[in-house]
Amino acid sequence: MPEADALRLARRKFLAAQRIDMTALASELGVNRVTLYRWVGSRDALMVEVLWSLAAPTLAGADAAVRARGGERIVQVITRFLDAVITNAGMRRWLADEGELAMRLLTRHDTGFQPRLIGAVHGLLHHDLAHDMRAACRHVMRAHGVAPGTGVPGLSSVQVVTPFNIPATVAASSNRRPRPTEMP
Repeated sequence: MPEADALRLARRKFLAAQRIDMTALASELGVNRVTLYRWVGSRDALMVEVLWSLAAPTLAGADAAVRARGGERIVQVITRFLDAVITNAGMRRWLADEGELAMRLLTRHDTGFQPRLIGAVHGLLHHDLAHDMRAACRHVMRAHGVAPGTGVPGLSSVQVVTPFNIPATVAASSNRRPRPTEMP
């Protein structure tokens, strides 16, 4: 597929910290610029595809390398990802030489890169939230004897406090008097 060849060559140039020049790219692919633009749309579109083709596996690699859970896991994954991005020679060259274009392509929603990155980070957060919720449900069920295993030591009892069930001691310490409808 010619589009894939163009993307591979552009990626190779980016990773070698070379400018992605459409005329040179077309020449190396043995086509004219019109054909190259027909394949990839525009230089901006090609750059976004190059960036995402590098960012997605970098983020996945960072995700696979981190063993922590919860919020610490997200911090470590994103930190590893950002470290890999800012130390990449191609990214450093691109930011130095074409910083304004880089910021536009990386941060604007309509270019396609930002929504993909947000979606990937959302996936990380959702995965960890789902894991944390399952673990919390298992702990609560064990504590109440409705799941195999014993109660979980070290868990405190949890009471959800709303304006309608606020305990008198809490209301007194906050200088707030419970309304009659709030009394237990």
